[in-house]
Amino acid sequence: VSAPVRSLAHKYNLLLCRLCDGLIAVNPSLMRELIDEGVPGERMVCIPNTVDFLDYDPSAFDAAAIKRELNLPLDVPVIGTAGRLAPVKNLHVFLLTAKELLDRGWRARFVLIGDGLLRKELEAFARQLGIVEHVVFTGWRVDIARMLSVLDIFVLTSLRETGPIAALEAMALEKPVVASDVECIAVAVRNGETGLLARPNDPSSFAEALSVLLRDKDEALRLSHAGRRLVKEDFSGPSMVQRTLELYRNILGRKISQVPADALAA
Repeated sequence: VSAPVRSLAHKYNLLLCRLCDGLIAVNPSLMRELIDEGVPGERMVCIPNTVDFLDYDPSAFDAAAIKRELNLPLDVPVIGTAGRLAPVKNLHVFLLTAKELLDRGWRARFVLIGDGLLRKELEAFARQLGIVEHVVFTGWRVDIARMLSVLDIFVLTSLRETGPIAALEAMALEKPVVASDVECIAVAVRNGETGLLARPNDPSSFAEALSVLLRDKDEALRLSHAGRRLVKEDFSGPSMVQRTLELYRNILGRKISQVPADALAA
């Protein structure tokens, strides 16, 4: 899409936003951006993206069988990520992190779940780094929960996410998460509480956080339990429905209050 078309679409979307009686922003940074663009803040609420928690039962999958299907050894940790193989996902950092972990002496396999425009480039980069035998590209999958179930640790190297759905899915499956320390991700991956955060675009920082989890199984387990609990409480369907219903009630309340009393009586 050309820049003029994107600019026109942006202006049109802003006009629609300003005309809305209520608006949902999926993260605080997006909400601030809209306010800066002139959308009235009092009409907005922040309701994050959610996952269908019941679809992510950690006990529902045979991880060993799936590892065999993907030609993954059963006796080494599996570290992975999921999503479009696109620039916004910053997956070169994932591969550089894999290289650093291997150079530090860790035995592990690294899985990229998904497909996209950068597939060939990332495969070539893995070969260039000399780690291609340690990396698996699954290609496009519809069974994301099943693929995530084989991971021991989930990694999110993105510099920006509207809502970190893949991280939430991994957390719902009780996987410890290491992610970029950016606001739109840190709302769910809370450093030392529900996961570990690394400096954005810094493979050494990611490698250090991953080393902590690889060394300390109890810490990894604690974070994975806390992550699943957070998703259930704050990032699942029921919580989203309740917040959305509250927004609708507030809008209706404002509308009713603007109706003259004699019109209501009639």
